Amino acid sequence: KNYAAATELLRNYFQMADINDGAGNELIVGPDDHSLALDTSAAIDLKLGKVDDAITTFEKKLAFLEEHLPQDKEMKSDAMHKLGCLLSYKKNHEEALPLLQSALDTRKFLFDGR
Repeated sequence: KNYAAATELLRNYFQMADINDGAGNELIVGPDDHSLALDTSAAIDLKLGKVDDAITTFEKKLAFLEEHLPQDKEMKSDAMHKLGCLLSYKKNHEEALPLLQSALDTRKFLFDGR
C-alpha cells in the first residue's frame, strides 16, 4: 500500500480547502465528503503509527462538524467515539471519558429514542 502518496494527496486537498475557506469561498467538496477525507486522513495516520496526528485530525473533524453539519448527531458521535478511544489509548482518560459518554448517550438516543 502507498500510504505516503495518499497522505500527500490528502495534505494537498486540505491545503486547498484551507486556502478556499480563508478566501471566504465554499468547501471544495460537500461537508459529508470533507468529513470522509478527515476520516481517511486519520486512518492513514493510524496505519503509520501517528496516533497524535490522528487525534489532531479528529479534533479538527469535531470542530468542522460543529460548524458545517451541527445537526448530524450520528456523525458527531462517531467522531467523539473515535477521538475518545484514541485519547484513552494515550492514557488521557480525563478527556476521553466525557467524549465516550457523550458518544454513547447520543447513540442510545438516536437508536433507542432514550
